[in-house]
Amino acid sequence: MAKEIVVVPQGQEESLFSSLLELGFTFVNPASEEISGWSEEGRQVFLDIDAGLDAFRIGVGIQVWRGAGNDLNLVRDFEEETIRVWLDGWSAEESAEIMSHLSGSGIVFEIDYD
Repeated sequence: MAKEIVVVPQGQEESLFSSLLELGFTFVNPASEEISGWSEEGRQVFLDIDAGLDAFRIGVGIQVWRGAGNDLNLVRDFEEETIRVWLDGWSAEESAEIMSHLSGSGIVFEIDYD
């Protein structure tokens, strides 16, 4: 099954994070109580709570959580000047809820598939 990816043009980071927080997502993994992300080399990294958004701006992918085991991966694509939000692991209904909320928050995006 193809993975849905929400592709958001750069410049909407603050609105994107605010919208996800409204949906109940958090930067802190409820199981480990850490903020995690991914380096450009694909290694998992752990971030200071105050540095999470700044790290994302310079190229570290970041995970946001809505319960233990329910996360979204957000990755910057500097070549395409986009933010890619990976919806793998979410049901069709959950993905639709997330996309509907983003759209209702005024966030402009396209859908891609992996």
